[in-house]
Amino acid sequence: MIRLALLAALLLLGATAQAQQVPDPVSRSTTAFVATNAALTAASSTAYRGGVWRNAHAAAGDAPPQFYRPSTAACPLAAGAGDGGSQVASSDGKCWLAVFDAAGADVRLWGVKFDGVSNSSAPFSAAVAWAAANGGTLRLPPAAAPALVSGAVATIPDGRTLRIVGAGPDSSVIQVTGAYGLDLTYGGRGSSVNLEAFGLCDARQNAGTTAIRLSTSGIAKPADSAINKLQDIRVSGCSGYGGNQGFTTGVNLAQVSNVNFNRVLIHGPFTGGFPLAGVTGVQIAADPVNYSVSYNFSNSNLSYLDTAITAGINTQGLTIAQSNFVVNNHGVSVPSATGTSQLVISGSAFECVVTCISGAASLANIYGNVLIMDVGNGIGMHFAAMNDALILNNQIVQYGSQTGLIGIKVDAPGVGAASSSIRGNSFIGLEWGIHLTGAGTYNVRVNENSYSVTYPVVFGAGAQILEVTDVYLPFAGFVPCGLSGLNARAMVLDSNTATWGATIAGGGINLVGGICNGTNFTVYAK
Repeated sequence: MIRLALLAALLLLGATAQAQQVPDPVSRSTTAFVATNAALTAASSTAYRGGVWRNAHAAAGDAPPQFYRPSTAACPLAAGAGDGGSQVASSDGKCWLAVFDAAGADVRLWGVKFDGVSNSSAPFSAAVAWAAANGGTLRLPPAAAPALVSGAVATIPDGRTLRIVGAGPDSSVIQVTGAYGLDLTYGGRGSSVNLEAFGLCDARQNAGTTAIRLSTSGIAKPADSAINKLQDIRVSGCSGYGGNQGFTTGVNLAQVSNVNFNRVLIHGPFTGGFPLAGVTGVQIAADPVNYSVSYNFSNSNLSYLDTAITAGINTQGLTIAQSNFVVNNHGVSVPSATGTSQLVISGSAFECVVTCISGAASLANIYGNVLIMDVGNGIGMHFAAMNDALILNNQIVQYGSQTGLIGIKVDAPGVGAASSSIRGNSFIGLEWGIHLTGAGTYNVRVNENSYSVTYPVVFGAGAQILEVTDVYLPFAGFVPCGLSGLNARAMVLDSNTATWGATIAGGGINLVGGICNGTNFTVYAK
């Protein structure tokens, strides 16, 4: 009986000890442990020469277990005080150094709390600083409540990639209480970020705040910069996807190149069902000397914004595919005549109040999109000038019974020999299909479009177009044959003749098709 009692006691003791200890990887063979960060700080570096496990940060269950090794020197950070996560000061003035898994470090190891109440600003900033300085991966856990932070400011050294990875845009959420959620500065061309699967929310309304700012300056050859990725990111108000809460700017890119957005949702605050003035989804500002390049959006949603995407002067290479722009005053805006070149927008849906796509981009290819206008006097696409643009197979329609809507408006001809084509588009329920407003020669071909509008193609005073084959227009609206080029075609509503091969002049009553023979337009169809 004595032996049985002794054996039972030993088994119970072993079970208790096992419950207190952490399963050990081969590289972390010690079974020594302390309960919290306070206990680790109270321990001498010589107390656990083989290392020690810290079971929690401040209280049981608030962070996963973490292994530390003793250092023979003081902590490098904060004048020996450490940062409470990657470095913890010991009682004898030395330092406990965290040995993180290859998968990265849980942000709770610094003391960040996802409870919607605690101020986690300091530990969050410390965690981001560690990830930035070391090119580490910071992991955000799934949680029912957000972590409250004023924001984090950090510099990413050249050659390092800061990675922040959550459990999902609705599962791992940072509630921003300061001016910026993440304010990250690049130290060189090789600096980059990989932000994935988490959300940032703002419980205020248009308070001048920015969720993410990435900035650098003076980077020569920006096309050679490291690749940046934002994927499965949510930027919105804290009350959810609808409501009057939200950031003033979702993402601000200041001279940073090579940025890929995939499955990114940016939802702005609104009042009365309409966006607030000055709220921007993504703002791209380029280097004033070197062009900033390559911005790619796919499978993303930018909604209830004054401007969803704005690309400023000296930006180049903006591509948007399979994305939704819902109830924005302005969808994609390139406001400067020296702004974005190489603009490609495809397979996307726009619902806009003022203008869906606007600017003065050269080398634009806009095809296969649906543009819906909610309010009277709206414009589907508005170009300050049309420089080498292909506008193909888009649907531009009105919602409801609006008036004064324009499908495509062009203020002035393109520069030099710029040539453009508007082909295969459907204009439905609008007042004007295509409106060329300024005087001059438009090197534009208009073909195979369908019009359910009051005025299919409208010219301003002194405007002339190269070719139109899908609607009859006054002969005076066409560029003279000698300038338009051999085989340019014109559908003329006021020809003076209907005789096959005869030279066309205006002022008549005949509807004919004309073709340029190099000198004159002649009748080729009637």
